[in-house]
Amino acid sequence: MTRIILVRHGETDWNVQHKIQGSTDIPLNETGETQAMRAAARIAQIPISAIYASDYSRAARTAQFIHEKQPGVPLILDEDLRERSWGRLEGLTWQDIERRHAPEIKGITSGSLDYAPPEGESKKTVINRANRFLGRVIRKHPDATVVVVTHGGVAGLILKDALGIDPGARTPFRVENCALHIIDTSDGAFWYIQTLNDMGHLQVKDMPGCVCDSADCLEKDPTVAS
Repeated sequence: MTRIILVRHGETDWNVQHKIQGSTDIPLNETGETQAMRAAARIAQIPISAIYASDYSRAARTAQFIHEKQPGVPLILDEDLRERSWGRLEGLTWQDIERRHAPEIKGITSGSLDYAPPEGESKKTVINRANRFLGRVIRKHPDATVVVVTHGGVAGLILKDALGIDPGARTPFRVENCALHIIDTSDGAFWYIQTLNDMGHLQVKDMPGCVCDSADCLEKDPTVAS
């Protein structure tokens, strides 16, 4: 089996401000760096074959912390792991969207895989590139463990597929900053879920609530901005 340790990047200022990040390249803040260090220390106890990460700085920096604990393991940046682009909605809060882009609310909350925000990407596009990435990793790393550092929206879609949940449905679980999700597969067609949203290394009582960097949380609860 291929084992994937799926990690969402650490916190950014836009997470705290409840702004949609998408393809906007926002760096980790101080809390995010601490979260990444804690995740790296946790993963350092696990033998891994490779680290893959989105090339956006918040994910790449998180992956660098993991790599520093296991420097002999290759670190590969992959564009297919980039967060969903939200186009002209990036940098906005849910309240901003209500005021300035109200016609988009129906599309955001519809669950449609084909809906794309102005100048942004559809869920279908993101699913296709996530599946393309997973196919490459499974073929390259049979019977090995790899770390995959990506974003809230991408991780949520990968996990919903692994759990057999309609990708257009609301996400019934959290994808917290630097939580670990461990999934196993032999062919990518069937997944075994070992761990979901494990935050033990983050001292949960000290961490803020869910502030996703895509608008997936908006679909679950419009009062929780991304």
